[in-house]
Amino acid sequence: MPVYGQDDLVVPILDLLAQTPSGLTTTDLIRMLWERLTPTGENAEPSPSRPGERKFDQIVRNTTGPERHRLTGLVEYRGPGQPMTTTEAGTQRLAAARASGEWSGFDVPAPRLDDRVGRPAVISSDTTEDANAGRTEGASSDERRDLRRPRGRIEATGFGAPYRPVDATVSVMPRVAFTVDPEAIDRGTTEHKRAQTAVSDALRALGIEPLSPSAGDPDFDVGWRIGEAWFVAEVKSLTAANEATQVRLGIGQVLEYRHVLNRRHPNVRAVLVLEREPDMGRWSELLESLGIDVVWPATLDAHLARLMEAGG
Repeated sequence: MPVYGQDDLVVPILDLLAQTPSGLTTTDLIRMLWERLTPTGENAEPSPSRPGERKFDQIVRNTTGPERHRLTGLVEYRGPGQPMTTTEAGTQRLAAARASGEWSGFDVPAPRLDDRVGRPAVISSDTTEDANAGRTEGASSDERRDLRRPRGRIEATGFGAPYRPVDATVSVMPRVAFTVDPEAIDRGTTEHKRAQTAVSDALRALGIEPLSPSAGDPDFDVGWRIGEAWFVAEVKSLTAANEATQVRLGIGQVLEYRHVLNRRHPNVRAVLVLEREPDMGRWSELLESLGIDVVWPATLDAHLARLMEAGG
């Protein structure tokens, strides 16, 4: 595992802030970065200057401090203990990191959201950064825990932004497997882009506007809406040699997408789009049990037509 320094945390911090428009405090970021980057080694050692903290915690504090300059202009500070938010420059820096391959996102799901304040559910001993500090004053420990527990589903707001087309004529050079994120490699292949474009074209042919992720959405390939149903899809290029790996990756991704987006809308369906027909004798029962639709070029138009007839 890598040893993280301040420069290594700039883009991950911007990513987390982009997913939480209401902002995050330093304490929020410490917890979320620790959960999603899982630092080890020197990062996990006790901090020599702050008893009870790890060296990693101090690195995050040093990175986010307004006097440290690493995030100057990229985030907006509201004062000690207050949530910070990303600026337009920060959004552009994150987009550039994604486009260049410097950053391909986190490997674990985003934390759950607190539906009352629109921020990650954080249990913090720092009452100056607790979004419910005023409500918990004078309450028992059991009552304080209950106040911080998420209740119910976030208001149904849907998801997605206008679709961003991909260039199916541009590919990337092959790389050694798993020296980088396999999903980042797959997204760069011509086959993946062609399959994704086929979905967006088929949707538009039916008068359905395809969607791309908006700020705070998981990084799905294409989404759409039919009636009251929302659909979120992951596209996978496929060969006989990598079918098992690709289908397994795709299943995990669409399950995460559906889980995250279900917090905002009660009717989200997961769709796995494959470059070619897989071994359905192997995958059909599993995909059906998980509630995942699977399509490939030969079945795409008919599948969408059925959805239109059923109203979603």
